[in-house]
Amino acid sequence: MMRKRIWIIAFFGLITLILQGMNIYRTFIEPTMGQVFRMTLSVKDGYYVVKSLMKEETSGKQSAAEKAGLKVNDKIVGIYNSHGEGKLIQSRNDLHEMLDQKIKTGEPWTIEVLREQPGKGLQEIRLSIPPTEKSSFISHDIWLEIGFVIILPFIAILTAFIIGFTKPEDNHAFLAFFLFLGVNTIIGSTYLTFPPIIRELGAIYYAFLNTAAVYLFMLFFLLYPSSSIIDRTLPWLKKVLLVLVLLHGVYAVIEFFITNHSLQASASLHYAKPYIYSIANWSNLLMFIVGISSLFFNTIKPATQDDKRRMVILLAGTLIGLLPLLAYIVYFMTSRRSPSSEYMIGLIGICLSIFPLSFTYVVLKHRVFGIRLIVRRGLQYMLISRGFLIVEGFLIFSVLFIVIGPAFMKLLPGLTINSFGVSSAALTIGAIAGLRMVNRRVMPIIDRRFFRDAYNTQKVLTELSNTIRQLATDPDELLHLASDKISNSLYPAHIAIFLNQSPNVKHPIAEGTGGESTSLEEKYCCEMKLSPIYR
Repeated sequence: MMRKRIWIIAFFGLITLILQGMNIYRTFIEPTMGQVFRMTLSVKDGYYVVKSLMKEETSGKQSAAEKAGLKVNDKIVGIYNSHGEGKLIQSRNDLHEMLDQKIKTGEPWTIEVLREQPGKGLQEIRLSIPPTEKSSFISHDIWLEIGFVIILPFIAILTAFIIGFTKPEDNHAFLAFFLFLGVNTIIGSTYLTFPPIIRELGAIYYAFLNTAAVYLFMLFFLLYPSSSIIDRTLPWLKKVLLVLVLLHGVYAVIEFFITNHSLQASASLHYAKPYIYSIANWSNLLMFIVGISSLFFNTIKPATQDDKRRMVILLAGTLIGLLPLLAYIVYFMTSRRSPSSEYMIGLIGICLSIFPLSFTYVVLKHRVFGIRLIVRRGLQYMLISRGFLIVEGFLIFSVLFIVIGPAFMKLLPGLTINSFGVSSAALTIGAIAGLRMVNRRVMPIIDRRFFRDAYNTQKVLTELSNTIRQLATDPDELLHLASDKISNSLYPAHIAIFLNQSPNVKHPIAEGTGGESTSLEEKYCCEMKLSPIYR
């Protein structure tokens, strides 16, 4: 079972990394004309209809669409490149073949549209689109792009990998792995601009994981750390909602493939689309409320103190991380408008990152799935390995070239992309030289912060000796204190404390991670007159 799950996790992990890598490539390195042109389309009567256009580029210049005279409500008939090669747009495949493959940034192209003319009805008009450079795609809110396309997905995917690969046999961990892959899809993707096959793979991946993200959230907290009162009272609820989620996912995949083949054939689906997505939105809201409620009930009635600490952190991280997003969704559902404030969207992004980060913190700090030594040793090896140095070097080069590069090239117009690339590579090589020493210093800090709370031996012994005087008359409390200190310092699987006393005296067993209370009658050693107290 565990080997099978590892293969499943590896399979979905590989697909996730491929799609996310393509998403970063399309957003920052090689955007297509479809992205650069920034044209929002809808499907109506077998045509793509222009819903909105970018009127100004980020530089403040008039956009290519404005210069050409393209207008909202124009129906697209055909698209042709500068060599006259093109086709009638009768499907999504036709559109993306032209805008993502045949037409390159920096070259002019032509679009034929049907436009409603006063007193003349629909008239076919041919418009010449002037060249559009990649620089027009660079958003003035570049930090939002970096946050939503790189940082947030990285946090969600990393959390999924930490939980999934280190504890694949645990049902809760296996479920949490898919939960955070689902969180990654909430942010969105440019998979429609991907090459064929990868585009279809991305459509299926995002259709099911995106529609299932809120369901996985609800299901996890219905079952973790044990079945909640909602699940015990309404055991059928998760099955009913699963059916709705699967139907929504199937509809999204069918719509994608039919629209790819024919806009005319997809017309019948689009009549049902508003109702299906309305049901899906309200179902998601219900599932979110059920998930939050289950988390709350499991927090106020935990099985142990350890569980309570974990659940409080998860509850706080979930509320802070997801409530702003919920408010955004409810606002959109009720007003059909999306908040345009960059600060509002940035706040939602920052808060959203807290949800997976709280999970990661609880996993490493409070051993939520029993993950301890394997993570510690993995981090230790990773930080001193040559492979990780390469990864760090790649990240440094990416930040220099992708993030800082556009700003430098605006400040220094004479700086070419090739010369800046060479400079970035040289700076990266210089930075790598000192990274191994930095990594060796970072590991003890991580060790102290996440894996050994009371790392200083002298500090542990001093605190124990001071407390012994106060608890000399209360041996039970003293045993609990000693076992807590040792557990929080070294994180062993079990602790045994031997007391030199009569075997007939009973002591409660201190609670441990995954351990059960056991009476002294079951564990004492009569021959030596020593009574082990297990934690």
